Amino acid sequence: MVLGKVGLRWKKIAARAGATRKPTDSGGKRIEAHGAQVLYLPPYSADLNPIERAWFKLKQYLRAAKARTAEALYQAITEAIKTITAGNAAAWFRHCGYALQN
Repeated sequence: MVLGKVGLRWKKIAARAGATRKPTDSGGKRIEAHGAQVLYLPPYSADLNPIERAWFKLKQYLRAAKARTAEALYQAITEAIKTITAGNAAAWFRHCGYALQN
């Protein structure tokens, strides 16, 4: 979706993060004037963000490692990162409602 010289074309839907529908929402009105539907996204939710799942897995590993020195912590972080797989990432995106292309 591009608003500008080309105008809105593909599916004619614009999603707005961090915005709410207000009577003075001139940005939303301008988008709708181009024939697009404006969808207002909900406030941020950690449940809908795949990176939060990754951080959870990393923190879980680090807690179990019980690294008590800087050197041990660096080593534990290196090992923790290796535990995140492409399969994990794909599952987290699907869980959060993202459609993935194969």
